[in-house]
Amino acid sequence: MDLDRIDILLVEDEAAHAALVQRAFKARGEAVHLRHADTLAEARRQLERSLPDLAIVDLRLPDGDGIELLVVEDGMPLFPVVIMTSHGDEQVAVEAMKAGALDYVVKSEAMLVQMPRIVERVLREWGHIVERRRAEKALRESEIRFRSLFAHSPVAIWEADYAGVKTFLDLLPLTEQEDVRDYFDQHPEVVRACAHRVCILAVNEAAVQLFEADGAGPLQETASVLVAGEMGEAFKQELLAIHRGERLLELEAVARTLKGNRRDVTLRWTVPPGHEQDYSRVLISMVDVTERKRLEKEILEISGREQRRIGRDLHDGLGQLLGGVRFKIARLRQRLQRRGIEAEAEMLDEIDQFIAEAMTQARALAQGLSPVSVEEDGLTQALRGLVYTVERLGGIPCTLHVDEPVSIGDPEVATQLYRIAQEALTNAMRHSRATRLQVILAREGSSVTLTVRDNGVGIPKKAARREGMGLHIMRYRARMIQADLEVRNLPEGGTQVSCRFSTATTLRSSRALSANES
Repeated sequence: MDLDRIDILLVEDEAAHAALVQRAFKARGEAVHLRHADTLAEARRQLERSLPDLAIVDLRLPDGDGIELLVVEDGMPLFPVVIMTSHGDEQVAVEAMKAGALDYVVKSEAMLVQMPRIVERVLREWGHIVERRRAEKALRESEIRFRSLFAHSPVAIWEADYAGVKTFLDLLPLTEQEDVRDYFDQHPEVVRACAHRVCILAVNEAAVQLFEADGAGPLQETASVLVAGEMGEAFKQELLAIHRGERLLELEAVARTLKGNRRDVTLRWTVPPGHEQDYSRVLISMVDVTERKRLEKEILEISGREQRRIGRDLHDGLGQLLGGVRFKIARLRQRLQRRGIEAEAEMLDEIDQFIAEAMTQARALAQGLSPVSVEEDGLTQALRGLVYTVERLGGIPCTLHVDEPVSIGDPEVATQLYRIAQEALTNAMRHSRATRLQVILAREGSSVTLTVRDNGVGIPKKAARREGMGLHIMRYRARMIQADLEVRNLPEGGTQVSCRFSTATTLRSSRALSANES
């Protein structure tokens, strides 16, 4: 190490020893700036003027001990110090090192001649210490910033340990061909066992408020809020992500607070760098979008009611008016024919054909705006018409199966189900390369399930991870009627879209809709 321009303070009361140290530096050709003080008081005066890069201090001075010059701030000396003594004493050496000295030298002619090398080594060690302390300080400041951001973030955040979940999943007897999602659906005890292995490490204040907890403690003590009820579906998606070795998952979910209140949330599940192998650190963030969903649903209901009104006006108003015009044309044609004016009568026939076409288009518009009638089997009839249209326009055989009459009391719910079937069939015609389509409407106790199947190529794995706009719209419509939507590949090939909802929910929605329209 080049010692040029190094400022060294030598505190030594014996002139011979001080001269020996000075000659040692000159012999090395080092152009160091060597200051000399022969008392403790003089050394303090020089330190007040400026701090050296290094101090060589005799342990015993005429007016005190050299250790007194060691000044420590925040657990670290202000400058490196080498202590010298005429008599070696292990206890003294220990005390000197505890006080902050970086080295301890027993004075002898041979040792003092080696002082430049000792200084070089001490300065090198001091550089490592300074760099390490700087890194530690930066790390502490970064940790403080992170904790502050974590604690005061407006987004609800959990820090969790999923290592136990990862280990448990690795032990499951899953084969390459097995549908892991089906396995979790068929083995709820496995999902519960995984939930018990989630360890919540920390939660922030926004999470406490979102889940209406009395503090971080009750929320941190249990992982049930992250997997209970409607959140169970989101947790299954997390298990699938771990099984696939993925680090990021974004989805929408429904959470229940500790007081039982419903919250619509957008959830982001992330594995930080360095924890990809064992999932020992996972960050889960949630944004409350309950109010936004409520407004979206209200807008959707208003739009649906307006569409139905326009449809009724087209059918009952414009349709009847055009029908009346056709009746008048028929009467006028009869009069012209009785008078023998055939050319004008034929012209009226052409006008009548134009009006008939206008009536057909008006009926089609009315049907598109309000596809489901208010009759008890309105959804079944609408689906039958949809299947016929798909088969006629798409050229793909399409069938409808309804084992028993299914009555949907809420026209809004029935319309959303129709739109989901319409979107699923449209996607199948565009992307599946299917040769057969099937729509099934079935009742299972208090639940009704609408299923759309095709025998096409299925959904590629990469595409399944990036849901398209059509699937987003279907999921959105399902959430609007509090239904569960599942899209999966069939073992025999093809894709199945299933929308399952409770008729009790339908009844509540129908009452709410009636109240709004009144």
